[in-house]
Amino acid sequence: MNSKSVSGIEAVVTGASGGIGSALCKQLCEQGIRVLGVSRRAPDGWSSAHYRHLSIDLRHPSASEKVAAALDSTSHASLRIVIHAAAVLHSMPFELLNEGMEDEMLRLNLRLPITLTRALLPWLKVANESHSVFISSMAGFQGSLKYSGLSVYGASKAGLVGFTEAIAAEMEGSNLYFNTLCLGAVQTEMLQRAFPGYSGGVSVDEMARFIAGFAQNGHKVMNGKALPVSIGNPR
Repeated sequence: MNSKSVSGIEAVVTGASGGIGSALCKQLCEQGIRVLGVSRRAPDGWSSAHYRHLSIDLRHPSASEKVAAALDSTSHASLRIVIHAAAVLHSMPFELLNEGMEDEMLRLNLRLPITLTRALLPWLKVANESHSVFISSMAGFQGSLKYSGLSVYGASKAGLVGFTEAIAAEMEGSNLYFNTLCLGAVQTEMLQRAFPGYSGGVSVDEMARFIAGFAQNGHKVMNGKALPVSIGNPR
């Protein structure tokens, strides 16, 4: 963690080293929300008195427990937002994927959000209201246009949709709310690696502003939903 301690963490964001995760941390901090960002390395180029960083490899089996342990001394009834933005994409034909690539996508894109949700339940349950937002993809949204090379990635992201619907039903009537955003093309490094030269039309900062607002207010009007957030598809 960095040297600046922040009491009463209000939001946890995974995938905080870059892309949408880093932009989300910045957006939330600028709104005065105390954020714990989680990733292998700290984001470059900015800092905030509201920000605390936990440097861990989220692919590790004990990552969720380490995040919960980090909250033990910094957050009690204040945690109210969790944004699961960490992801990995290996874009290649299905027959060329090896088990290591598949395991990495399934672990980081699907297994981690599930285990982290379980690990953070003690904190989320004592908040007045809490909203967990899972960042999925149009690759995992039923009926959307699909692309070659995204089979296992799409499956891992589709799993988030199913988990969202099921966990929201299980926790119905509580103070816990769960929704998934299925993002279309956003101008991230991951998109450029998967679709070189494609222009997504949505900047990282634009998408981060939308997600930050949804994380704070979306649960007031919906729960257990998977929403497509896209103005186009990569071609």
